[in-house]
This record gives sequence, structure tokens and C-alpha cells, in this order.
Amino acid sequence: MAEPQSRLEAHPPAFARRLVLARLAIFCEDLLVRLWRAAAIGGVFLGLSLLGFWLLLPGIVHVTLLVAFAVAFGWVLARDLPGLGWPSQAAGLRRLEIKSGFDHRPLLALDDSYAGDKGDDASRALFEAHRQRMRQRLRALRVGWPHSRVARADRFALRAFGVLILAAGLIAGWQEARANLAAA
Repeated sequence: MAEPQSRLEAHPPAFARRLVLARLAIFCEDLLVRLWRAAAIGGVFLGLSLLGFWLLLPGIVHVTLLVAFAVAFGWVLARDLPGLGWPSQAAGLRRLEIKSGFDHRPLLALDDSYAGDKGDDASRALFEAHRQRMRQRLRALRVGWPHSRVARADRFALRAFGVLILAAGLIAGWQEARANLAAA
């Protein structure tokens, strides 16, 4: 579904860049939460491969475990990646407002149009002064770095197991890495 056309696009390029960066930060946060399981499975597989684990196994067990890793990796991706999408403009605006410490949703005021009497110059001037004040606040916009919410999704810290196995594989199996990876 296409987003409705907005008058926010008429604002300075710096604002548009910050809006895109805010949406990218939201996307990255969502992607991290969705990929941690697959990354943990991949880390365990790569770590075991670097350690030469596959060389110790008989053929049928080796193949069975390879298939199990492939199925688990594919299943986790198929389960976690649907629904991943580019955040809406409203979500990006809200992030900018929150990270910048703004209250009362001032970025939405930039998209407002004058609804008063066209002949009332005083209220028109007041409205334009309000919009000008909101435009000046654009300079203070902050995007903020993406924050990982993986700890909330992985309450038992299972991702640490993948990191530990991978670290052990990198430290202990680095000398024979090529041969061990080829054996997998």
C-alpha cells in the first residue's frame, strides 16, 4: 500500500535525510530482533566447523547433523522474517520526536494546513508563526542509534551459546580453518 503524499517532502533535504535515517534505524532494530536466532545457529555451525567437529563424525551422523542445521536455519528464517518491512513515515517521525525530546508531536504540525478564515490576517499570522517555530525546531532533530531489543526476545541468552562456540572455533581452529570448513 502506497503512503499518502505528504507536504513534509517540501522541507529541507537535511530533514528528509534524518527521516530516512530514522526509518533505517527502526528497520535495523526490527531486523536484529528477527535475525538473532539464525545468527546463533550459524555461529554454532561455523564454530563447530572451525573446531573440526565434522571430522570426528561417521558419515550418516555427519549428513544428518548437516541437514538438521540447514533445516533449523531455514525454519528460523521462514518463521522470523515474514512481516519485516520498511517502517512508515509516521513511525520515522515519531522516532525523530522521541529521540529529540520533543513533546506534543511538533513534526506533525509541519504537515498542517491553515483551516481558519482566509480573511482573518491575525489568525493566519499566528498560524504562520507557529509553523515557523516548528521549522526552527528541525535543526535540533536527532535520529539516535538503533538499540538492540534482542535481550527482550532472547530471555535465556541462547545467542551467547552461538557466540561462545564461534569464538572457541576461531581461537582453537584458526590454523586449520580451511581444511575444517571444507570437511563440513
